[in-house]
Amino acid sequence: MELVATGLAFPKGLALSPRGDCLYVAETFGRTIHCVALDTKGQGVERRPFARLQGGTGPAGLAVDGSGTLYAAHFGKG
Repeated sequence: MELVATGLAFPKGLALSPRGDCLYVAETFGRTIHCVALDTKGQGVERRPFARLQGGTGPAGLAVDGSGTLYAAHFGKG
């Protein structure tokens, strides 16, 4: 286990991209889904916003399908 991000407002959902190069992190109260870029050893090297959600409370659970599509449960929006 490794700490990959700090300073997030209620981080909740985690999902890994099919290639293993991005760890998605749902920041619920920030209404943002972040991508933590991972190197070839799985170490977090950079965090960037992937998506910002409007309305509701923010993202909670995350899932990625086999083709790489990211799904997010958006609390308060559906």
